[in-house]
Amino acid sequence: MGKRSSIVLNYEYNDNWIGGTYYVLNLIHALNTIDDREKPIIYINSPNEGAVEKLSSITQYPYLKFYGNVQLHPIIDRLNLIYRKFFKKNLFNLLPKVEVFFPVLFPMENIPIEKQLFWIPDFQEKHLPKFFSKQEITDRHNIYSKIKATAKFIVFSSRDALKDFKNYYDSAKATLFVLNFATFHLNSTNDTTTDVLNKYSIQGRYFLCSNQFWAHKNHIVILKAISELKKNNIDIQVVFTGKEQDYRNPNFFSDLKKQTTYLGIENQVKYLGFISREDQIVLLKNCTAIIQPSLFEGWSTVNEDAKAQNTFILASDIAVNREQLSNYPNYRLFDPNDANHLAQTIQEGNFECQPFDYSTNITAFGATFIQILNTINHSKQ
Repeated sequence: MGKRSSIVLNYEYNDNWIGGTYYVLNLIHALNTIDDREKPIIYINSPNEGAVEKLSSITQYPYLKFYGNVQLHPIIDRLNLIYRKFFKKNLFNLLPKVEVFFPVLFPMENIPIEKQLFWIPDFQEKHLPKFFSKQEITDRHNIYSKIKATAKFIVFSSRDALKDFKNYYDSAKATLFVLNFATFHLNSTNDTTTDVLNKYSIQGRYFLCSNQFWAHKNHIVILKAISELKKNNIDIQVVFTGKEQDYRNPNFFSDLKKQTTYLGIENQVKYLGFISREDQIVLLKNCTAIIQPSLFEGWSTVNEDAKAQNTFILASDIAVNREQLSNYPNYRLFDPNDANHLAQTIQEGNFECQPFDYSTNITAFGATFIQILNTINHSKQ
């Protein structure tokens, strides 16, 4: 057996962007499905050293380590400082040798650019600038321009995002990859389905929407669809989960609740806030269908969660959803700007699911990442 490759995964738990946190966790799970001989040593670069122990417990990945310098003697630190002034690198470096750092969202200092594998999830600010401040749009453009000018390797979660990059940053010299991520669910809860449903006072059939309460997630179309159905004497229940703060729009959630009251549908809507991952999956398993109304996505974790549980999906008709659901039989699309269309789609019923083997998506995630890693290593030879 040849030498096992080594990578660094940049990881931080962040419930303001939980999708980014789950991304790394899901990648480790996916790499654990490939042949042991292909599994890389994974160093976790995290502000919390305890992250390795936690991730090891969750994923059972056999080659997981913490990435960080051991404590150096003050004299050695001083020599490194002097050496860096003249040669731009340390004289003494006790960090492990690795091939790739991933995911890199903006250039990392003191790391060779050929070892940085950038990840650009999407270009939402180009399509929906009204949801961003001018400063945020400028900052994103500056970061992506720098990536365009310097990066050797860039990963996108979808062909749609890759197309956008080529459109907006067309002279980039980097090698570009598409890596469709997949999700992994642990059966770690000790609660029964009844326990979880009782915890949140959920009775009867319900639809589920599990999105952060950000404006582009488009919750309002669901509320209006509920109202339209109610006019036709059709009462449905929708359960919403997700963090209820939008730093871009602090009044978004309170305005949404006011709209719920205005439409007279308070008894048909439940807002649960940010709940545990385990409870979320239980609710997903038992709902009539997931509703994914977003105006824009990079590659929706919600869609992947639903596919993993073979749950029916009602998704907004946007390019990335069409791409993401192309190999999944159990979905229907609706116009995200037309509440009547969503109401009609719900009224059609028939949410029975055909069999679907999601395990191939997980193994493909891991195998594709290894192919990317091999391409990068080959380019250095």
